[in-house]
Amino acid sequence: MDYQVLQSPPPAQHSALDPEVIRQRLETALAGSDAAIAEAAAEAPLTLTALRESSLAPHVQTALFMGFYRLAERVAQHTFQTIRATKLPIPRRLRQKVRLSHELLEALILNGQALNRELLESPKGPRDDLGTVLAILTRAIELHIYISHRVSTPVTAGIWLHLHAIYRLARTQELLQAKAPEQTQTLGEHYVATLLAGIAQPAAFSSQEHRFIAEYIAQNTASVTIATSPVGMARGVYWINPHHDHPAYALIRLQPEPGSEAYYFSCERLARDTKARLRVLESGLTAQALHLPAFADTAGGRSTLRRLAVHW
Repeated sequence: MDYQVLQSPPPAQHSALDPEVIRQRLETALAGSDAAIAEAAAEAPLTLTALRESSLAPHVQTALFMGFYRLAERVAQHTFQTIRATKLPIPRRLRQKVRLSHELLEALILNGQALNRELLESPKGPRDDLGTVLAILTRAIELHIYISHRVSTPVTAGIWLHLHAIYRLARTQELLQAKAPEQTQTLGEHYVATLLAGIAQPAAFSSQEHRFIAEYIAQNTASVTIATSPVGMARGVYWINPHHDHPAYALIRLQPEPGSEAYYFSCERLARDTKARLRVLESGLTAQALHLPAFADTAGGRSTLRRLAVHW
């Protein structure tokens, strides 16, 4: 799982790392203003690099990792809010905010990968800690990819490779039900959601449509099951090679190499359900009645659902 595609920032100039000081700084930033959050986010990649190179015990690293994840989640959500209020092409100030979010998430991903190795190698490593770290990594990558989608920029090289490797490890360790702090969806559900967003032709949608798609997908991950064989899957079948830096491939367009490792899923049920909801909306029923995001009541929302059904 040691895919060194994401670039580490230069080492922080710390003679020593005091976990309590770092924890207090994170808590102060999270309780502070947007400016305090931005300042902490700018410093975080260097601190994360220093932590990765330190000899702190895994349980201490895990506690700090969770704190940095909360910071990254806040930064990403603020970035999404700014993107929603901005028309493309994005201005320079927003590009800087996007870069800050990506750098923080990438540093978090690299730390999580290193922490995974330590937890796996430690005979006393708590299983819950491993599940939490894997779930945080899955969520961090989901945020990274969603930010790229919403500003119509290519996904950073290595991101899909990291995501598939994390899922593969979680599946092997039977930790797909693990959850990141304050998240209601499981690791497995976040993985499915990211795959579905990746195959929905993200470049074709606006930022507002992407927000709607993310909400809609989050409500419907149960419609998709990942398996090691396509047996029983008739239509809308996709596959993933966990060793490829690529989203899911459509089986109808490309077959896995004989003997290669692959995971399969079908979007047939999701596409069918999406078409059914669209018909009901067009007959006059409201999005609220169908428990859908309010955007589904608009012409743009219905158009988005129609395009999703085609892509899936």
